[in-house]
Amino acid sequence: MRNGIATLLVLIGCLLSGPAVVAVAVEQRVADRQEYLDAVGDLADDPAVRGAVAELLADKLATRLGSRPSAAARDAVDSAARKAVDSPAFRTWWIEANSAAHPQILAMLRGQNGAARLQGDSIVLDMRALVDDVRVPGLGRLPAEGMTVELAGGSAIKRVVPVYTTLEDLSAVLPIASAVLILGGIALAVRRRGALITAGIGVAVVAGITLAIGWLARGLVADQSPSPQLAGGFYDAMTSGAGVMLWILAGAGVAAVIVGVIAGMVSPPSRTGRGRADTGHPAPAVSGRSDRHW
Repeated sequence: MRNGIATLLVLIGCLLSGPAVVAVAVEQRVADRQEYLDAVGDLADDPAVRGAVAELLADKLATRLGSRPSAAARDAVDSAARKAVDSPAFRTWWIEANSAAHPQILAMLRGQNGAARLQGDSIVLDMRALVDDVRVPGLGRLPAEGMTVELAGGSAIKRVVPVYTTLEDLSAVLPIASAVLILGGIALAVRRRGALITAGIGVAVVAGITLAIGWLARGLVADQSPSPQLAGGFYDAMTSGAGVMLWILAGAGVAAVIVGVIAGMVSPPSRTGRGRADTGHPAPAVSGRSDRHW
C-alpha cells in the first residue's frame, strides 16, 4: 500500500514536470518586456525572417502600383524591398516595432480583446517606419499608410490563447507541486532507490513528450499563418527557453536513473535474518552442533 501511494505521487509529479517547465519558461519570456525583446531581436538577423519580411513588404508595395503592375515595376519593388530589409535600419525597425507591439501581444495572449493594433485577432507589426525609407527606382516613395506585417494568423492565435493563459495562471503552482509530489513519493517509498529510478524515467519521458508536442504546435501555428517562415521564427523565439529547460529536465531524469542504478550496484545485499525480523517473525533457531560454533 505504501509503495503504491508513493509510486502514484511520483508519477503525478512527473506528469506535471513538463507543463511546469513550459509554464515558467514561456511566461517569463513573453510577459517580461526585455526578455521578449532579447528573444525576438535575434530574428532580425535570421535570413528566413528577412526573406519573409521582404516578400510581404514587396507584396504590400505592389498593391500601390495598381491591379496589374508591369514586370519592370514589380521587379523594382522587389529590389527596393530586399534592399530595405538588408539595410542596417531593418534591425532598428524590427526592435522598435516589436517593442510597440509587445503590450498588445501580451494582451491578446491573455484574452484581453480590447487592445489596439490587433487586426482580426492576428499579431501584426507596423511597417510604416520601414516603408518610409524605401525608394523605388522610377517610382519614388510609395504611400506607407496601412502597411503592416502579420506575424501569426488569427486561427493559430485562438488555439494558443487558452494554452498560454492556463500556463501563466499555473506558472507559480506547477513547479512546486511537481517537486513536492516527486520528492514526497521518493521519501514515502519503502524502496527509495526504485522510486528514484521511476521518477527519473518518468521525468525524462514526459520531457520528451512535451518537446514533441511543442514541435507539433509549431507546425500548427506556422501552417495557419500567412507567412510560415515568419510565424515559425516568432514561435521559436518565444519557446526556445522552454526547449532548453526541457532538455535539461530530460538530462536530470537520465542522471537520476543512473544514480539509482549505481546505488543498487554498490549497496550491500540485505541480510535474510534481518529481513525476517523486520516482518515480525523471529528467525528460526539453529540447533545442534552449529550452536557451539557461535
